[in-house]
Amino acid sequence: MTDTMGASLCTRNKDIKTSDSKQSSEKVSSVKVGIIGAMPEELAKLHEKAKTHTERKHGKYITFYEGVIDDCEVVYALSNVGMVFASSVATTMIDVYGATHVIFTGVGGGLKEGQSIGDIVIAKDLINYDFNCKNFEMSFAPDKKFERGEIPFVGLKDFACDEKLIQLALEAPHPSRTPVVARVVTGSEFVVGSRKKELKPLWEELGNPHIVEMEWRPWLRSAPSTKSLLLF
Repeated sequence: MTDTMGASLCTRNKDIKTSDSKQSSEKVSSVKVGIIGAMPEELAKLHEKAKTHTERKHGKYITFYEGVIDDCEVVYALSNVGMVFASSVATTMIDVYGATHVIFTGVGGGLKEGQSIGDIVIAKDLINYDFNCKNFEMSFAPDKKFERGEIPFVGLKDFACDEKLIQLALEAPHPSRTPVVARVVTGSEFVVGSRKKELKPLWEELGNPHIVEMEWRPWLRSAPSTKSLLLF
């Protein structure tokens, strides 16, 4: 479901191109959408839709595919599970393949009562729930306290997805489920049902997110200026 939505965003290429009126027409015309999924099933339909795709392997584990979907230039790849590979894939996608917009599509763990398989969540922003410098004390600033998820010295905590891409995702074709735009938290633990309950005080501390997942935060740290979107 979410991989189809990711592909459908490519059909709105003209809308993406006009998302930054300050860019020249020459720059805007070079839009390239990167799409990442953690599991093979999450990219299968993209592989079916992409035309004239080329394949290039980076190292032992990661393969990038370039092609065209509905007149939109794309590069997509399977990141596997976890932050390390996801960060490497996204950074390579931007630095080597020139992706100007990056979409992560996949399955996340629901944290709200009443959620069910097939619900669609579009990330408004993300926080790394297991990044914790709350006990980090500095002799030159003894009164400074950091919040969970906050990166010291740069003041970054929650990372917002691109508003234009969020709007395009809401307008894209989707099944009977109505997408929800909400906060997502990310970390390095596969959180099962009982663990979700144990971590409830933490979810409350972080603003009651809708989804917990395992891939996306490192990329937001490495390239926060690239326009991004997450679909679950």
